[in-house]
Amino acid sequence: MNTMHEPSLSANKPQALWKRVFALIGLPCLISVAAIDPGNLEVDLQAGHLLGYRLIWALLLSSIIGFVLQALAARLTLRTGNHLAELCAKAYAHDRVLSLTIFAFAELSIVAFDLAEVVGTAIALQLLFGWPLWLGMILSALDTMLVLYLQRRGLTTVEILIEGMLFILAACLIYEFALSRPSAAGMFYGTFVPTLGDRPQEAAILAIGILGSVIMAHNLFLHSWLIKHRSLNDGPLLIPPTLASINDECRYATIETAAIFFATFLINTIALSVTAALPDKVLASIDEIGLRDAGALFRNFLPGEFASTAWGVALLASGHAATVTGTLASQVVCEGFLDIREGSSPAGIVLATRAVAIIPALAGALIAGQEGADRLVVLSQVVLSLALPFVVIPLFKVLAVTEGEKGGGQWLVRAGYVSFAVLIVSNGFAVAGIGAQVREEAGGNSFPLIVLGSVVVVAVGLIVNLLQTPPQLEEIDLGVNRGSESAERSALASEATSTYS
Repeated sequence: MNTMHEPSLSANKPQALWKRVFALIGLPCLISVAAIDPGNLEVDLQAGHLLGYRLIWALLLSSIIGFVLQALAARLTLRTGNHLAELCAKAYAHDRVLSLTIFAFAELSIVAFDLAEVVGTAIALQLLFGWPLWLGMILSALDTMLVLYLQRRGLTTVEILIEGMLFILAACLIYEFALSRPSAAGMFYGTFVPTLGDRPQEAAILAIGILGSVIMAHNLFLHSWLIKHRSLNDGPLLIPPTLASINDECRYATIETAAIFFATFLINTIALSVTAALPDKVLASIDEIGLRDAGALFRNFLPGEFASTAWGVALLASGHAATVTGTLASQVVCEGFLDIREGSSPAGIVLATRAVAIIPALAGALIAGQEGADRLVVLSQVVLSLALPFVVIPLFKVLAVTEGEKGGGQWLVRAGYVSFAVLIVSNGFAVAGIGAQVREEAGGNSFPLIVLGSVVVVAVGLIVNLLQTPPQLEEIDLGVNRGSESAERSALASEATSTYS
């Protein structure tokens, strides 16, 4: 029994136009959440405060790399008929250590994502209703119950909820943007002239945080799963067993992914620019700006009466949307790697996988407290970037076998290799920057540096092992039997009642 409610298929029942539109934009909205969650907003604020508009180029670069990697994950699924978590589990089933390593870093990515979500939602509730941070954190963790209820009503219900929240988020940020009146020249310069300004160490860590906040390991798994389970009603993803149709699907998924990251780039640029547009005297008077500080700043220095409220609403919408996608991603990862789909109840899977991610995130946020919460969110985004190689490497290794003579999209694969090189270099800079900060804050105490060094050595060793170990590809269906898969789905379509009806 599949523990997640897949979109049902209907070959016979026509749909209203608005329902087809909602179905069409459902997947893009679910994928875009990871790039505009509270962690992204936190990093955008910090970047705008530290360097004004000068880190917009990092948003653009991250969006391009995110597009390439997500498009490759979608392409891999369309080539093989398997989603990424299944493929990784099968490819490294012969090496239990590597398989568990990939799984552990995927879950680490979800924990870091959830940490930002928990803190962001709690701060939003504090801004809007004055609730203490700890209460908001606990309430945000209980959002899982809402997700569980919505999943029982079908994936379309989840998608519609996300679409509504993203509309609210975008509307609130555009309102703030209109009030702040940012410099068009500054935005243009920051987009196309890469610079780290006069504080390169801090700016480099923020730039890596931007990279991690836009590109997330768990989002690759979620995108792949959604591509596999997308409704086959009468959309462009109906799968006949021909090479031409598969290539058409890949082109559609690539265009769709480009649209996702263009939209998230605009939203993140708006969030960064709102902060960068604040008066220089105001920005110079504060050491750091966080999610909570932004509400007070917008209330005091933006002309609109509801500037602070709009920020709180945007943050709340972002946090709740992240809860949904975090829950789905955790399920996908656990089910793919641990093979726990058969004979397990949906409720049990949701609660168990959510606990794996949310308990460490909640504990970390509570320990950090009110003052440390914002710094913890920025750190979580750096962790997201550091976890990427452990998912991207298996993605490329399996993808290399699926391409070959099937043709098309080689430019995307080459762009993927360039993107991976950028990730490795940026992670090296991030580790160096973190090491410099640890050394500065530790003073004469060498223990933190020893711990950091040990972690780096272990991580590098695991990456080298992952690069050297060939995947066991003979166990993977590389698309040879796509015809039987199409026939099976067509049979399902004729029997099922559509979730999108």
